[in-house]
Amino acid sequence: MKKLKKIWWKMWSWIKPYLTPKMIPIVLVLWILVNGIWYVIAFAPIPFISHALTVFAKAYLVILWTGTPEKALYLPVAVLIYRLIYKEKFVKNIVEGE
Repeated sequence: MKKLKKIWWKMWSWIKPYLTPKMIPIVLVLWILVNGIWYVIAFAPIPFISHALTVFAKAYLVILWTGTPEKALYLPVAVLIYRLIYKEKFVKNIVEGE
């Protein structure tokens, strides 16, 4: 349990600088475009969506949940979009001693 807490706090200290008011909407929109729409297609009963597309969406979600590295690409792409929108460099605020 102690090791799990240590891993959690290490991961949290890596993610926390990206949770700024300007960055959160970018990450959420990016997630919706990459993953969220596939959840809707796979599980929402929408009459005009074909069965083949529903099956493809479910297969895509299975592939995502089995450990693809796409989750590691969210933050670099979000930082790139941040630079394009705000015309400034994203600077992580790292607290000394963490």
